[in-house]
Amino acid sequence: MTTEKTLDDRSGLIKGSMGKAFFELSQGYNSDHLQGIQYFDTANYNGVRFGVWVFEDGTFFNEGDGEYDNWTFRGRFERIGDNEKTINSHRP
Repeated sequence: MTTEKTLDDRSGLIKGSMGKAFFELSQGYNSDHLQGIQYFDTANYNGVRFGVWVFEDGTFFNEGDGEYDNWTFRGRFERIGDNEKTINSHRP
């Protein structure tokens, strides 16, 4: 028996993964300003591909809609910009 995954499930995946950095890759983004990238990989959830980054510091630009179902992050950071879809992350 298969269980159908719903949008609510996807939201739970993202919100329950606060120890990781996720971003839905079909949305526009710029990760060129991340420093000390320790890890990058992709994960597929019900046909939606997410990027997973672990990095020391830098700036990540979310050029998508900014919905919490599409991205999450953790660490020392500040949200900047008019729509707060850009984060600056800093080492402790």
